[in-house]
Amino acid sequence: QKSLLFDSSSSWSITYGFYVALNVLQTCSARIIENILGEHETVLTINQVLYLLNRSDRLFSMYMDHWESIFKKPYKEKNIITLLACKYPELFLELHRNEKICCYKLTASASVGLLVVLKEELYNDSYRFGKILNARKLVKSLGSELQIFYRHLMPNKFEDLNENSLCIQLLKYVPKKTRWELLTQSLNTVFPQNSIKNFLEIIDETILKLNPGKDVIYQWARIKYENSSDDNFLQYYPSSESIPLIKEMINLCSDMRNRQSLINHLISTCAHNNDLWSLDKVLEYIVSRHKNEEPYAYMRQIQFLLTAFKTEEFSKEHWNFIQQQLVLMRAKDIHYTQYIDIEVAFLEYAYTNDRDAFKLEATELMKRACDGIRLWNYKRDFENSKLKYELFLELVSVFLKEVPSRSDCYKDVQACLIIELVDLSKEYPQKCINISDYPEFMSVIETMLTKNKKFRYIDFQVITSIITYNIEFPQFALTCLTEAKALEVVQNIAYISSIWFFVESLISKKYLSVLETNILSSSIDKLDENAWELRYIFKPLVTHHPKIILKYINKFIYSMQFCKEMRHYSHLELDQKICDYFINGWPEASDERKETALKILIQLLDEDEFIKFVNEHLKITLTKNENADDVILNKIQMQILCSFKEVMISQKYIPLLLNLCDGNIQEAAPPSFCSLFARSPEKVLYSFIENMFKQNSQMQECSLILSSQFLEQNYVIKLIKIKKPNSYSTLKFICLFALKVFVKTESEDVLTLFINFTNMFEEYDRGIFSSFVKTKVSKKYAFRYIETCWKMIEQFMLGKKKGYDFLNKLLTRALDEEVVKSLSSTFVKNIITSYFTEGDKRLSNINSFVLYCLAYREEDNEINYKMIFEMLAKLSKGNICLFCYDFVEFQNHINQQLFVDNFIQHWKQNFVAKDTINEHIMLDLLCQSMKESKEDFAKTVVDYLQRSISDVGPFAYLVYARNLDQLLSKTKRFNIYELLHLMLPYKPSSTIYIFVLNILKPVDDEETEEVKITYKSILGILKDSKEPIVKCCYEQYVYQNYSVC
Repeated sequence: QKSLLFDSSSSWSITYGFYVALNVLQTCSARIIENILGEHETVLTINQVLYLLNRSDRLFSMYMDHWESIFKKPYKEKNIITLLACKYPELFLELHRNEKICCYKLTASASVGLLVVLKEELYNDSYRFGKILNARKLVKSLGSELQIFYRHLMPNKFEDLNENSLCIQLLKYVPKKTRWELLTQSLNTVFPQNSIKNFLEIIDETILKLNPGKDVIYQWARIKYENSSDDNFLQYYPSSESIPLIKEMINLCSDMRNRQSLINHLISTCAHNNDLWSLDKVLEYIVSRHKNEEPYAYMRQIQFLLTAFKTEEFSKEHWNFIQQQLVLMRAKDIHYTQYIDIEVAFLEYAYTNDRDAFKLEATELMKRACDGIRLWNYKRDFENSKLKYELFLELVSVFLKEVPSRSDCYKDVQACLIIELVDLSKEYPQKCINISDYPEFMSVIETMLTKNKKFRYIDFQVITSIITYNIEFPQFALTCLTEAKALEVVQNIAYISSIWFFVESLISKKYLSVLETNILSSSIDKLDENAWELRYIFKPLVTHHPKIILKYINKFIYSMQFCKEMRHYSHLELDQKICDYFINGWPEASDERKETALKILIQLLDEDEFIKFVNEHLKITLTKNENADDVILNKIQMQILCSFKEVMISQKYIPLLLNLCDGNIQEAAPPSFCSLFARSPEKVLYSFIENMFKQNSQMQECSLILSSQFLEQNYVIKLIKIKKPNSYSTLKFICLFALKVFVKTESEDVLTLFINFTNMFEEYDRGIFSSFVKTKVSKKYAFRYIETCWKMIEQFMLGKKKGYDFLNKLLTRALDEEVVKSLSSTFVKNIITSYFTEGDKRLSNINSFVLYCLAYREEDNEINYKMIFEMLAKLSKGNICLFCYDFVEFQNHINQQLFVDNFIQHWKQNFVAKDTINEHIMLDLLCQSMKESKEDFAKTVVDYLQRSISDVGPFAYLVYARNLDQLLSKTKRFNIYELLHLMLPYKPSSTIYIFVLNILKPVDDEETEEVKITYKSILGILKDSKEPIVKCCYEQYVYQNYSVC
């Protein structure tokens, strides 16, 4: 039954049309699929392609061929390629080998499936598979055979080896202990003539990840430093050698930035060699010799030191140096926040190992925190500290005992410490801190609570923290902040933003205490209906605390972005309350409010209630708007029309929508009509369409569009026949509409109607012509469509540049065997005589069209050959040459011996060899290549070359080499390396050797291992030649291509 959808004579096909049928194409018989893909440039969806893949290897392969014929490139949809490799690895390999599919990197599971079936091919084509397989799985699967694969992965030339080479990148997935050994063994095997030293010259810092020994790193660093004089490599020397060298360079360096870099090298060389003893000496040197460096230099040195070493390995002397640098930084007035990471590291050490130093440093830190602008933030600065809890208690103690209360920011830091004390207690509830143990903090809190309305922002933060503290830790609750007092403070807040973070924490909690509920209610009570905060608190409130929403429904009602969810809270009557509010307040509501209300009402009211609302309230509003230029009311009307897309039972709303439109289709209405029609039974739609078709032109056009999408195609065709194009805009619409319907249905009647419409045009319309050339028509009707459009474009646009662009695009549609056979002889003759010329009229793809005609139009073949070659003889030398090259490339795709023989015969009849020597050589070689095997063709090439040299002269090989190279690149019939390899032993001579060198190109890494071996064999034969001229040319080839003999 599904197959009947594609039978043009069946009622199913007539009813639903071709494009509806395409949705089930993948489930039809193999014969139907083959026919449809052969006749149409159909592109299947991903799900359809997936269905074909699971159904049949042959059908999937056929679709891959079809895809390539349309887009001229391999298929590369990632999900399909991944599944193909996972479930059907053999088919993946076949398609990948034939370049029908393309992938950049497979997933781990896909790689595992592929590795199961890959055997010798993995080694023969290691580079290609190395690029697409998951590297981690590849290394793991190969196991002990990794060494063999890795050798094959090496580039063809040593000079191509670098840190970005695939073989180097793969090493990061190899166990550390075997990386260097694997690399060096492979290098020695593949490039025995190159030492490890040569490799060290080309590799960068990537070598450090390959886990070589320290001696190798030292050797590499020495080579790099000697070659580049880059002092960065000195850090990899042994510290006994690098430190004196770097110190000497520091003494001679006048540039401050370079000097700082060298000082860092002193530290990093100690880190690289794990030499703490030398580090001690280096730090002494820095303290004694570089006290007067730029202030921030101290900070950067210590920060670098802390990252380069494990701090737990530092001795007391190292920490003493760090402490001295902290003193220097304070002396230079560097703000403590810029080196807080150093402070934290030192405090952690001193807390455990040196209490006196800890107290001294902690006191300095807290004093500086209270000076100037408040930037104290313990949570941020000590977030990653292992002793966060312990250090905080110590810093609080130091603050209260050692820091004078007259400091600038003393009160601010004091308030921050109270807030952080609460936060820390929440983080460590088992070690909750009792605030009552800190009388000074208690005094501060009590003072804040007496302020009434003169609160600062920091005061609110402290008070809300204490509210949280009292709720979380009732055993330590502060009696000074009762629930009544807490509510009083919240009610005195002028702006909710002052406690916004506290409100956010409340609304995100699933369960609230009575106090928290009262505070939240009081906060919401302060907001007006336009407050931005309402948008952010609505979602969590409706999720966790819907009763609060119910209490303040009038505040939220205009900011409800989640009104669809209100249906889920009908048990609380939220939806009903919202609807009542809007309906009762509709007459007095502002126009902007009405627009918002509509969006929500259409979601919450059922069908009958909404229709009743429209009839009772909206008709009045819209009637008032009839003769008024009111932008807001127009927006309301547009909103009404748009809103129908959201309704549930759609057919009940169609009469209402028609009534509201009242014959005037606005831009918002068609999407709503489409949405309603799509979700309504087909049988009820005909009466609506007939009603619309009786109205004005706008409604008729809308009805045609809707009928084509949702009704039987016969009915649509009937409407098109009835529709009379009584104006230019109507003609333009009905013409394009008929074209769309034809593409969808492939109806002979609709095509005839479309052609009749095109004959009615009397002027140029760029938009119409642009649509014509973009539209794809099936091969069955393409010839009539192309001829119709061509005639119309020539009639109105001949001589205009854009007209030739349109003709080029149309001509591209004709480049198909079936289409070009179907074109009329008159039409073909007109195209060739008019556009196979010189100058502006020459179309860019006219050569391809002419060749298609010569290859496939048998009925007027002789006439076409005579006409075409007569015209070709009048063209410029460049166009004659281009036509020959296009022919060579074209015949490669069709592979017809008779066509090639006919073409060459006519060429030689019309052109003498001396005038088109290049073309004659190429055509002769082409003719032979199609008749002979690889071995025989190699001999033919040599014999032909020797005859040409005897006839023309010794330099004929240059012309010959160029043409053979062109032929092989365009036809790809023979592999050039295999062909050259066969030519060398057959009649070896210096001429043949030099000819081979002129055509030989270095092999790419992507080539197979077999080709690489052939290439090396060719080089070996050429290198062993005793002829001086061959030796000279060989050395020149090696120099130009950086190859290795």
